[in-house]
Amino acid sequence: MPPVVAKEAPVAPPPRRRWPWILLAVVLLLAATGAGLWWWRGNALLSPSSPTAAPTGDDRVLVLPPDPEITVAELPPADAPAAPADVIAPDAHPDFLLLADADEEARAREADFLAWYVAGPAQAASATADAGATDAPR
Repeated sequence: MPPVVAKEAPVAPPPRRRWPWILLAVVLLLAATGAGLWWWRGNALLSPSSPTAAPTGDDRVLVLPPDPEITVAELPPADAPAAPADVIAPDAHPDFLLLADADEEARAREADFLAWYVAGPAQAASATADAGATDAPR
């Protein structure tokens, strides 16, 4: 029988330490964010277009620079607006008279109610009784 040679167990490499790289990336990201905010706020506060106050003899009073001069120019005269081609004359509408008189339109929309009101409750009760009698089985 041949001699049995024991196989050596493979040696695992030591675990890589990733946390220093993650920490470095976080620090660099925070530094870049802080530098960007500092630059952005610095430009907004010290923009050359914003007026600065001139000091006077009194510490409590600051004189502002004069207002800028505003020039005004006349606009050219406007041309007449072009009428759209699909405009229909209002009187060509089939319901022009109804639409022109708002009171008549309101009466026309309430015609059935007004007819019932003029007929009175006695007429309505007898009409319902007649309708009920015709529906009854014979």
